[in-house]
Amino acid sequence: MIEFLPESQKQLLVAKMLGQLTVEDYEHVLIPKLNEIMGEYQKVRAVIIVDESFTGWELGALWEDAKYGLKHRHDFDRIAMVGTSYWLEKAVKLGSVLIDSEVKTFDEDKLNDALVWVNEAER
Repeated sequence: MIEFLPESQKQLLVAKMLGQLTVEDYEHVLIPKLNEIMGEYQKVRAVIIVDESFTGWELGALWEDAKYGLKHRHDFDRIAMVGTSYWLEKAVKLGSVLIDSEVKTFDEDKLNDALVWVNEAER
């Protein structure tokens, strides 16, 4: 499941990944939101929180992530990954292959630092 947090505004998307991500999470939740932001601001800044309940992706969801990442590889400005789970490392490795963006990881208690970093003035 993907949950958007209230800190999301303008070109900033703050999302929490919980449980197992499904194709429906991508097709009906994440991709429409990303397309909406890209349509208005062109580039997305994202803070992705990998919740301790996160167990990974369904195979179809992983495929959707890869397709979207390759298609929009230049449409992300910065991505902050927040968490301490095993999956954080996997998500960062996957994202860094697919997306041409600056990616930085933060411990789960450093959400505010992640928000500051991702919102720093454009390079």
